[in-house]
Amino acid sequence: MDSNLKCAVSQLKRGAMLRLNDAAGRTVAVFKGMAWITQDRDPRDVFVAAGETFHVDRPGLVLVEAMDDTSLIVFEPRMVGAGDERAAA
Repeated sequence: MDSNLKCAVSQLKRGAMLRLNDAAGRTVAVFKGMAWITQDRDPRDVFVAAGETFHVDRPGLVLVEAMDDTSLIVFEPRMVGAGDERAAA
């Protein structure tokens, strides 16, 4: 188990917005509430509810807006290699 969590839970009040620049490869995990996510040059509107995740699949700006009071974590892209024995398997 990797106990080196380098992300903190973000608490967003309803209507608050989070800007993620150059977000390709990041994952947004919602633990409470609901978030609306839109990516630069992507016509989709994505809604992520508690217990769901969304993987950012393109470069550019990503906006995350809390539709309710929301708790979420934005995980950085996983860097394979560098001390991860499982990467070689």
